[in-house]
Amino acid sequence: MPKLVPVNETQGAQNRHDNDQNSGHYDNNPADSVLQGQLALYVGGVFVLQKSLALCIALLLWGCSGPAAGSAGSGSSGAGAGETAIDPDYAYGNMQKNVPSGNFVEHEGQVLFLSYDPASSNTMLFTFDPETEEVSTFCKDATCSHTSSSCASGGITANLEACGGTVYGGTLGGAVLELRGDRFETVTDGGVSHFWHSGGDLYVATMDSSLLVYEEGSSQPRTLLEEYTGYWETVFGDTLYFQSDGMRSIGLNSGDQEAAAVTESADAVTDGCHVYYAPADTLALHRCNMDGSEATQLLEDPVMPASWNFDQEYFYFRLFSDGLDGRESENIYRLSLEDPGKKELLAALPEPAYQIYTVPGYGKLFVTSYSGGAGQENIYLVDKATGDFALLEMPAR
Repeated sequence: MPKLVPVNETQGAQNRHDNDQNSGHYDNNPADSVLQGQLALYVGGVFVLQKSLALCIALLLWGCSGPAAGSAGSGSSGAGAGETAIDPDYAYGNMQKNVPSGNFVEHEGQVLFLSYDPASSNTMLFTFDPETEEVSTFCKDATCSHTSSSCASGGITANLEACGGTVYGGTLGGAVLELRGDRFETVTDGGVSHFWHSGGDLYVATMDSSLLVYEEGSSQPRTLLEEYTGYWETVFGDTLYFQSDGMRSIGLNSGDQEAAAVTESADAVTDGCHVYYAPADTLALHRCNMDGSEATQLLEDPVMPASWNFDQEYFYFRLFSDGLDGRESENIYRLSLEDPGKKELLAALPEPAYQIYTVPGYGKLFVTSYSGGAGQENIYLVDKATGDFALLEMPAR
């Protein structure tokens, strides 16, 4: 099996800490994230211990409603009108967003997700049945703690990714695991900050800040970038888009070591047709083409990048007025992707919303909220058609 060259764990941890501090992102403890968000009065995303993580959901397919220019300097193009923006075998998702890793991914009719328990300070893997709306632990052994490497979940804490008919996940120790049958098995043994797949290849950002690729069928990595500190990655064609003080793009096969700027000093997300971004000084929602051209402000209201998400029709978000739990923080809004105009209120939860997740083909949103200073996670199901919502009942842990 592939194994990364061992790295200095102390230096790797320091690199991750420095990157978190520099970028204003937070770690994997929801209570700490909430506290830091209130102190800083800004949430530009949420970081887990592995910086931030690439995210994906399988089998999402749609075309662009307008032209999307290619990435600057890469020589490749984005999807044009009527073309497929996302590879049907590997759809980046949830949806190319940051928190708390890839989460709420579909696999064989079930939705897998990670949830943090403040009582035990553990993150556990669960399954959700869309038919019954019942939640159960992924591991069915009643005697298992569901947190160790001997568990069927493999001790996964982050970086859930559904791709190529299976599911992947990451551990605090920097290992990559793959679902094989009813258990997660090791793919790489350690040294991984975060990872993602594209076109059958495994891309690995290492703890010592380089970018590697395990090409399909190979057990040996090839170095793509010797210095790499990006996050929130997504790949369209042979172009990598990532976050690093704004969105950047670089051709994976170009041999370049320097990335082109798409946006500056702004959290951003892309569907392969457009880039949606919020400048750090205002957090007002903007949209531009894939090369940064034709930038347009969609909203004056400050949005919370940690919350945003989208599906085939809408861009979902909450506002960031007066802090994490400030004015309108409980409201879930949406904009039409085809004709973004005035924001539409979809639902008003009984407590501040935190993160919004979509699952292709499923008619409800998963919305997380943390209650009080203890960081207790609540998960709401929000009907995308009616705005009706219900609190998801979690099993005893």
